Amino acid sequence: MLIYDALFFAAAIILLLFVLQLRQLLARVFPTVSARMVRIQAPKGLADLYDAAHEELKTLGLEGPIWLMLDYEPNEAGLFRVCAVYRHAEEQILAWLFPPADLKAPNRLLTYWSSSLIDGRTLISQAFDPYFESLAIPSLPARTIHGKSFGEQIEQHREFRAGFVESGDPGSLREEGIIRLAGETMNRQRDALVEKGGFWSDSSGVVRARLGMAARMLWFLWRRKNPGDPAAPVPASRLALLARVMERARRMEPGMEVQLGLFIASVALSVGLGAILWGLQFALVLLLVLILHELGHYLAMRFFGYRNVHMLALPLVGGVTMGLDENPSAARRAWVSLMGPVPGIILGWALAYLAVTGSFAGDAAGWMAVTILLFLLVNYLNILPMLPLDGGHVVQALLPPRWINVQAVVLAVTCIVGIGVALVLDLYILVILGGLQLFALGSHFKTGAAMRRLLDRGVPPRSQGRSSRLLNVLRVLEEVAGPTAKAQSRIAQAEQILQTLDTQPMSWAQRGVIGTLYAALLAAPVAAALFAFWVSWEGLDIEELMARNQEIEVERVALAGQARGMTLEALVEDIGRSNDGTNREGRATEEAIQAAEQRLGVDLPEPVRELYRLTDGMPGLGIVSVGEIESADSAFAGLRENLPIGDTLTVTDVGDALTSREVSLDRAARWLCLSRPGSQGVMTLIDPARSPAVPGMRVFTYEYGWAVGYPSLRARIEEHWTDLKAAQREAERHRERKLQALEKLADADLTLLLGEFQPFDPVSAFFAPQLVWPEGASAATIGAAEDSLGLRLPPDLRELYGRHDGVPLLGILSLQEVGKWRPRTAALVGNQFPDGPEVAYSGDGGEPVRLESGVLLECAIIGGVSLPVAEVGEPVFVPRLLWCPRSPISGVHYVDLDKMEGYPTVTDFLRDSVAEQRAW
Repeated sequence: MLIYDALFFAAAIILLLFVLQLRQLLARVFPTVSARMVRIQAPKGLADLYDAAHEELKTLGLEGPIWLMLDYEPNEAGLFRVCAVYRHAEEQILAWLFPPADLKAPNRLLTYWSSSLIDGRTLISQAFDPYFESLAIPSLPARTIHGKSFGEQIEQHREFRAGFVESGDPGSLREEGIIRLAGETMNRQRDALVEKGGFWSDSSGVVRARLGMAARMLWFLWRRKNPGDPAAPVPASRLALLARVMERARRMEPGMEVQLGLFIASVALSVGLGAILWGLQFALVLLLVLILHELGHYLAMRFFGYRNVHMLALPLVGGVTMGLDENPSAARRAWVSLMGPVPGIILGWALAYLAVTGSFAGDAAGWMAVTILLFLLVNYLNILPMLPLDGGHVVQALLPPRWINVQAVVLAVTCIVGIGVALVLDLYILVILGGLQLFALGSHFKTGAAMRRLLDRGVPPRSQGRSSRLLNVLRVLEEVAGPTAKAQSRIAQAEQILQTLDTQPMSWAQRGVIGTLYAALLAAPVAAALFAFWVSWEGLDIEELMARNQEIEVERVALAGQARGMTLEALVEDIGRSNDGTNREGRATEEAIQAAEQRLGVDLPEPVRELYRLTDGMPGLGIVSVGEIESADSAFAGLRENLPIGDTLTVTDVGDALTSREVSLDRAARWLCLSRPGSQGVMTLIDPARSPAVPGMRVFTYEYGWAVGYPSLRARIEEHWTDLKAAQREAERHRERKLQALEKLADADLTLLLGEFQPFDPVSAFFAPQLVWPEGASAATIGAAEDSLGLRLPPDLRELYGRHDGVPLLGILSLQEVGKWRPRTAALVGNQFPDGPEVAYSGDGGEPVRLESGVLLECAIIGGVSLPVAEVGEPVFVPRLLWCPRSPISGVHYVDLDKMEGYPTVTDFLRDSVAEQRAW
């Protein structure tokens, strides 16, 4: 069985490589090329190759080089920008030398030889690369040659040339002829292939290969001979150039019809092979499970803005979804990994509930049992904490990126456990995957050593550009692991390090949420976690949410620019006018500032003095008055009583979340604390030293052992102002969306409004029966409630209770629970609203009206929720919706204590609730 699984796995990998290469060829753009002569030196990192080539070609009688710069339209389509051309005047042969493009031959220039004939044809012999041979047309005959030296290659080209009797074109050796051959001749080849149908051009003029031509090119690629170069080390600078070429190729994305075609072909192959081995019905069920799993990954990647996203079915093995994450985030990566198994687990349990309740019978019941088993087995196996399974990626994302050695240890442990589980379940493919991961452990530790050295030296900033940063990483790897001849694995290792450094780490809140969810998935039972997840994503409009998030991000960038142009006084005053950022009244006097300095034994930095001259504290930012400033040492000492504090403080740069530094707590203790730490340890710190502990950072916001650094106090204030303004504008947009929704719902009746809050289906009822809408109350029950209240219910409220005796989703109580105030509830609301709540009523358009406490206690409570209170030890009922038949506010008979709004009828309350839901 292990042998068969190994064969299936190997076949799936080969198929995956084939499809990915075919997809890359279908995505490749064949641009319009133009050439121009330039006076340059050999590109950095390739000078040794060009120098050696120059010496060898010179002995063969060739003159040069002539350097050409190639320009492309579209610009991003070209893989090579420069080439060197040598001429053999006597035999009218040109040698074209391009930078290496093959990771299997990184120390060999891409070379081809050309001879132009008087009849307009150009003969091309290309060394070890079948590109021109696969695209040969009558005017451009071509063949692939395999000479290892330039002498062998030119001799093989002479043999090819001897098969044509036409004389050579002497004009092709002139500079204008070379430029024409590099540009116009290549363009004519492309246009001829478009005319023949091998290529196609879309509406924007972009030319790509059709499937048949791409398959032909791939066939030539797979049957080409390996150059068999000696395993000479590849310098880091050359590896960086190769990485850039490979990355540009990976970024090319084919049209949607191509991606869909490849996916359908992989699905058809999976079904065909599965039907042969297991039968058609089982193969279709398994395919459905796998497609839904991969579709979850696919949609998550699209939602988070991944590029070049595609998914494929792998016959007899599973499926795969891939994409490029240009702004990597640990949290997003974890969510992408979870989005595959979680929907399948939910659907599996939902089908299990339907099966238990007798919804299936006969043959359908048997196949439904198989379907349920596959949904749960495939997806639960995928959450095992073992790479490359989804669970392994979640665990990897949960760990801080710089803990690379810890990740390696966790990987080893989880792989060993996973292999044990796989052996018990006879899942030998998982055994193979786990074994491969254990085999790669050595590479993980070398990666960790390189990461530590990079962090010690300071991570190169993203402003340097990806190529420069990748070169830096490659040089460090060369120092740590030594030179290498294996270009592909070294580039992959460097790209992994760079991606790790660029990965935005999770906040503690994100880590808590994702870790809890993942732990819940691993634990049994998982019903509560699955239900919460389903509710949170139900009905989500991904495209609308992405567009809204993009709009908010653009607006935030504009606000940040506006903040930078404002004076500090204007920023402080504007923050002071906001509801949640009110500043202290008055300004700190010079005497108070000097007294604080004497007490602290240190001069306050001028930016701090400047702030306190404008306002004596900013509670919105957690900044206390000048007289309350304390040393960070005192603040940390107070925190040790409530929070575990280590010996170091991790500082992340607010401008680059991927950059973090460790600062000893002894050094941080010399800072100043501008806020009260409180029991949760949230505070603002400032480094007053002339030479800061963290270069470029002076101000820090600290929380739970993690700090975010800012270059200045003004930068922190600018960020807070930007946050406030962004929140205000989003609140205004929310109000506008709600008003628009209210206009659309103006004529909606009770039936339509209740339809917006659909009762939960049987699957939801299984997981959370307490939220299922009850049946309607009988006339006798309604009458009994009216007798108890001593009031007759209004018509729409009677109609609502006639449909449902309470609506838990909206917090509306059953008639049995509706009633007057209990002392404890009255005391709770009295503490919250000592003078009575101020109720807004959109009907009069005026200012909010205060509802006196005496009037409030005459209202009937028809909505609320019980909340646990640790200090009390038992749940406390918190009222939300009140019915006030004798309300002194004109037109208001219902009061929502959550939103502090009043409504004439319960229908208006429902209308407002629906509008609120639509606005989000």
